[in-house]
Amino acid sequence: MRRFDEAEICILVKAGTKTLNGEFYYTLLPMARAMETEGRILSAYMIYRALLESILDRKYYKAYPYAARYLRKLDMLASEIDDWQDLGEHGGYHVWLNQVHGKKSSFWRHYRTGSFLTGFGADFAGEGAV
Repeated sequence: MRRFDEAEICILVKAGTKTLNGEFYYTLLPMARAMETEGRILSAYMIYRALLESILDRKYYKAYPYAARYLRKLDMLASEIDDWQDLGEHGGYHVWLNQVHGKKSSFWRHYRTGSFLTGFGADFAGEGAV
């Protein structure tokens, strides 16, 4: 339990300072799943957010299905979070995401249609995601 406490503090501090690097998805994805399993929903949410932003910031269009999956995951997790700890609620995040990445039509199409599920199975968290 102590390891999760320490990991959660690190994740939330890095998320708050915008230094949680989503490019380390091989490490972050299992960590997000573990945090979610342990009921540390805000930490899991912030990891998925970093993964999503990493894909969109790099304009890595081949990974847009994963990015859409992460946003759907964020949609689901957001309903379980009561205390956002000044990290920005999901509604505001959605608005920001639309402002910054609104022109990435392929990403938004995957998100709206759920086409990210094609060939990926129903696991929203994403196996081997990028």
